[in-house]
Amino acid sequence: MSAFSLDFAGISQVGKRSSNQDAFVAKQLTSDVYLFAVADGMGGAAGGELASAIVIESLEQAIQERLDILYDDPNGMRLVFGLAIDHIQKQLANQIDQDYSLNGMGSTLTALLITENQFVTCNIGDSRIYLRTEERLVQLTKDHSYVQEMMNKLEAHEITAEFIAKHENIITRVLNGGSDIADISENHTFDSSSNNFYQFLLCSDGLILDKRAAPNYIEDILRESEGKLNDDCMRLSNHAFYNGSSDNITCVLVSAEKKDAIATIPNNSSVE
Repeated sequence: MSAFSLDFAGISQVGKRSSNQDAFVAKQLTSDVYLFAVADGMGGAAGGELASAIVIESLEQAIQERLDILYDDPNGMRLVFGLAIDHIQKQLANQIDQDYSLNGMGSTLTALLITENQFVTCNIGDSRIYLRTEERLVQLTKDHSYVQEMMNKLEAHEITAEFIAKHENIITRVLNGGSDIADISENHTFDSSSNNFYQFLLCSDGLILDKRAAPNYIEDILRESEGKLNDDCMRLSNHAFYNGSSDNITCVLVSAEKKDAIATIPNNSSVE
């Protein structure tokens, strides 16, 4: 990240639920390794809270124990994410074996790992990562859900939007102590020649008001930012809460700004 300065913040609110089954981490692990992740638990209040907590704690532990791979292998970030997913599944399976009343608990996971000038994403379930540049906001991850499968068919003109509207969203892949696998991206490089800043949003599905449509309100809120990421997280979360979200709402914002452009880029912030 030598050409960029990094800033980040995160928030999680219970929303209109009786308990918060979301968990997140936003952390600098070493001088040049950063980990960001959101997990959305399921399986009842106790099971969901425990599952998401195990996922986040196990993810961080797995990466901390394998930092050498990040530095020694060009493909290290992808390898570490793969090993971390295996570790998480085993931890969840062990927990269920110890207490069978937890059978059925599980969690989504969406994660972003940044080392030096590169980043990799990891996703399983329907939590999401978005990337905003000076040009646009794009969704980096693809949901593992029945609605997403139908959206794919819609793009292929195999079904209609009216057909999709009649169906509920069901997650098709999840961390639950089983064998479901995560999608892990290729290595991406921060390109200081073409972009002055990158901004990532990691969120649970409670932030997404309609999974069948582009969440234009996210880009609108971020473009109106006054440069305080904590405030931006709160504004995003509150927008979802007051506009119909009935779920827990978690969001993590990560801004990477080109150091020699910080003074001239509006609506962004940085830390030393």
